[in-house]
Amino acid sequence: MNKYFLMKLIEASGDEGFHGRKRLQKVVFFLKFEGLAVNAEYELHRFGPYSHDLSQACSDLKSQDLLEEKTSPTARGGVEYSYSLTTPGKAAISHTEEVSPTTKTAFSLAESTAKSLISSKLWDLELGSTILFYYQKCNDWDHAFSNACEFKRKDSTSSSSTSALAFAKSFVK
Repeated sequence: MNKYFLMKLIEASGDEGFHGRKRLQKVVFFLKFEGLAVNAEYELHRFGPYSHDLSQACSDLKSQDLLEEKTSPTARGGVEYSYSLTTPGKAAISHTEEVSPTTKTAFSLAESTAKSLISSKLWDLELGSTILFYYQKCNDWDHAFSNACEFKRKDSTSSSSTSALAFAKSFVK
């Protein structure tokens, strides 16, 4: 996993930080699909595409004191994770951009997409990424949509499901 891109993604989320592990997984998945060289492999998991590489990169950045992870309780009794850069993390970004301007340019090209994804509905990210995961395997939207809805145990005729399908399709040129 490209740790610079991960830190830039966290930075792009603004002063509030990046909220949610699931959201992080899905945003990086979509950015990878868009062509950003994130160097993360994905497999299908309970909440859709999941990357152990991304999870490991977060752990590495936390242990290097470049990334801070906070937890807060949710209304349903679970835990929400949020991420922000530490001062050394911000310095690491600046250093990387000084020694490798092309790396900065690569993320800059994807930054508006990243910001849009960060603010997207979580369900569109979750089901949309699952649809796109299946689409990559079969290149057939109907098949990908039905497989994703079956996998997620969701009604394919619901407006939230069809919204996620439209969201996924918007990433295929």
